[in-house]
Amino acid sequence: MTLHQLLQTDQNELRRVIDRLEQFSGQPGQDVRLLAEIIGKSHMGHRSLGLDPRDSHGREVYMSLVHLVKKHDEFIARHLHVDESADVAEIIEAVERFINKLHIPRSVWVMKYSSVKRLLKKQPPKRTLKLLGYRSIDSMLKREPVAHVLAVAKQFEAKTWQQRYHEQYKKLRPSDFEERHSELCCPNTRHWPKIAGDVSAKAHTNILSVPEIGAVLLLPPPADVHRRMMPLALLTFTLLAHEELRMHSSFYKLKQVSTQFGDDIYQSMTEHSFLKKQVNDIDIHWKIVHSHFGRYGDNEAIDAVMPEPHVTLDDFAMRKVEDILLSIEPALSFWRDMEYVGATIDDELVSFNLLDAIVNTANQIDYSQRLVVHMQSALWDELLVRYVGNNHVRATLLDKWFGGGSVL
Repeated sequence: MTLHQLLQTDQNELRRVIDRLEQFSGQPGQDVRLLAEIIGKSHMGHRSLGLDPRDSHGREVYMSLVHLVKKHDEFIARHLHVDESADVAEIIEAVERFINKLHIPRSVWVMKYSSVKRLLKKQPPKRTLKLLGYRSIDSMLKREPVAHVLAVAKQFEAKTWQQRYHEQYKKLRPSDFEERHSELCCPNTRHWPKIAGDVSAKAHTNILSVPEIGAVLLLPPPADVHRRMMPLALLTFTLLAHEELRMHSSFYKLKQVSTQFGDDIYQSMTEHSFLKKQVNDIDIHWKIVHSHFGRYGDNEAIDAVMPEPHVTLDDFAMRKVEDILLSIEPALSFWRDMEYVGATIDDELVSFNLLDAIVNTANQIDYSQRLVVHMQSALWDELLVRYVGNNHVRATLLDKWFGGGSVL
């Protein structure tokens, strides 16, 4: 088993990337140590499933993971007090109640509702008005939460509206932002089942996040959706969406002392590449920086580059989804630190990533069509995070992101 097999990428290109990271960081062998760790964890995973890592077929491992996910979904359902007769709406409400009681970092630095309303009034989302059953923008903004309006607009308005609306972000100032708790919304008025069905058909999800206002929406699934895997899937993906909000929030807060604040916010919302910086010809996404400080902490490094304490370790504080699930049910310890673990068995790739397992199980995906994308994404991020931990690489990243003592 090799990293290029797990990532299903070109071996020469991966070697080029690793060579550059090693050259820049002065830390050879991180890839070798990571691969050894993955092999050890995959063997441990086999044994936890009651399988012999030397004599198991890929399909056998896959079906064992499916069985385990189903069992763990039942554990989560019991903890949420969701019985077999519960419908989807009751499950959503149970997930909402539980997440709102969790002791996890909830603070985000995001746009004020008043600022969002001002922009929406200047650029009324006509399709959204119709979908939510209103004739005027004033009436809609008076009765509908801003998170609901903006989430629908971002899904259904035309590209021309999206462009005109986001162009207004260029004029935003730090005074348009504030610190508040992230918001979990469960819209359930009469228009939402149709909206949710259209979102599901379009985006294959019933969870929407609106990073600039720190909101996650749990939408009611279509009436014909079976409740299988709902408690575990909803809880896991909602917690992940929450971490996405925190990642964006730390970026907004970082940029508040920039002389091009509005342009930076605009570009972060419209250009995915803007959230990346190149280090020795390697793209490093902001989420890697966020993950590094969230995992290891480094107040001295942040204090050294920030002219004022605008960004602190509290902005990077995080709890891994698997750790939260483990606090609910100890049996879920199987998934802890397995997000980047896979195994090549008879030249076939199997993922031990919880998200891959949930999606494969909930959608009854056949082994031949199994998903491994979440594992591969997590593995790539893990590889980069391990090199970012080097003082030289970290200092270079901080200089690029924080401006070497000034972000002006």
